[in-house]
Amino acid sequence: MKKHSSAPAVMLSVICFCLNAAEQDTLEKMFPAISVFRKGAVEVKNDKANTKSVRYTGPSPLFFTVSVLNPARKDITGGVSAPELKQAFTQAVGAEKRRHESLAVKKTGTLTLSCLAGKELTGLFAFLTGTDSGRESHICLFLAPYRGNLLKIEFSPGIPLQAAPQEKLFRLFLEQAKSNFYHGERTNVPQRTKDTIARAVKLLEENPLDAGGAAAQAIRKFADDSRDVFVMVRESDFPWLPKTVNGTAKEKKYLSLLLSSFMGGNIRAQLERNVCQDMREAGLASMKKTYAKLKAADRTFRMHELEQSEGK
Repeated sequence: MKKHSSAPAVMLSVICFCLNAAEQDTLEKMFPAISVFRKGAVEVKNDKANTKSVRYTGPSPLFFTVSVLNPARKDITGGVSAPELKQAFTQAVGAEKRRHESLAVKKTGTLTLSCLAGKELTGLFAFLTGTDSGRESHICLFLAPYRGNLLKIEFSPGIPLQAAPQEKLFRLFLEQAKSNFYHGERTNVPQRTKDTIARAVKLLEENPLDAGGAAAQAIRKFADDSRDVFVMVRESDFPWLPKTVNGTAKEKKYLSLLLSSFMGGNIRAQLERNVCQDMREAGLASMKKTYAKLKAADRTFRMHELEQSEGK
């Protein structure tokens, strides 16, 4: 998990009345980290399809375009069977074929992604093939109903790729992207699970060098496995992160405990509020408590980066 540009508010206000809150969630907050891809500028289109898009760029010439659209200008319900989805999918495929006369539909079907807050996102997938300067070129499309709008993701590389690698890249992008869908959604985690996580975080904060190891493992496993919590690790918050891999044995051990404490405080706050939403401040507060206990238990341990952050 890493970090995430905002579009001018004045421009956004022009079309906010058309798209519901999902477009803001999708394009302003979504995809903080998609492997090596970085979010570019938001493109505002007040057109007939009522669309707003953003491009994610990676190693040249790879890029994905993510759009939220609502041609019906109303809440779209009915899931993958929604007539608005079928119509938009047909129009999107047709638009690509008009732009590239050689394109033909090679594959279509449905695709389901397991997302945050225990939700699933099912949409329509298309793989189109054509020729570009005598070489095969391909376009991947995915459209799905999302929070009352339609979500569209397109992968059309700047240079031709072979079919199998391109489809694999597209599916990998969707797999990474799915961990951002339904951010901020309400959750309903059993109280017993909440209590277990709360105890583990408290142990890590109060006695990291004794019970902290087992507590950290429990926290990391829950954070990795659960679809009811979301933790964003920003590089700016953890300049010492590389030392968890290439530092001394002590640094690796202690910094791993601190990272687990950040994750623990973060997810404990989410569970207390019953919402799947990154709680950065709660995570940092927990990490500071654990750092203080580590320093008290081992007076030889000091991290310049952490001392600086404590003074802020």
